[in-house]
Amino acid sequence: MEGLISALKQGHAVVSCFTLVVLALIGIWEIYSNFNEEKDDNLSVIMYHWSEKFYYLLFFWGTVGGHLFFGSPHIVISSYVSILIVVVVTVVTMIFDIRKKREDIRTNKKIAALLLGFLTGHYLWTMNAIVG
Repeated sequence: MEGLISALKQGHAVVSCFTLVVLALIGIWEIYSNFNEEKDDNLSVIMYHWSEKFYYLLFFWGTVGGHLFFGSPHIVISSYVSILIVVVVTVVTMIFDIRKKREDIRTNKKIAALLLGFLTGHYLWTMNAIVG
């Protein structure tokens, strides 16, 4: 409990509250989609269908996974600059994806986008060097 309080004192309260609100909304959405009559409307199916068309989602989820679960213990650049780079790359990829219409993405390109995002989250936008 002491570790939680000290983390909140260091300015992480906003991020913690945001994460809890997003997780609660996702949980409500999943419960609602389980009890309605529409088929395949839960978050997993929707995200799968979107990932068939857009690289930026795969890059973004890879970045979040690399950031949260496999962060590097060393900071490569400033955390503000790294966040800015991640946002700019994701937005540029999003604009490119929206302009280019495609029906599906090959599996090797999906893996490449996810891996590139993972490496970006692991090395560039790392969390372990800040927390640890």
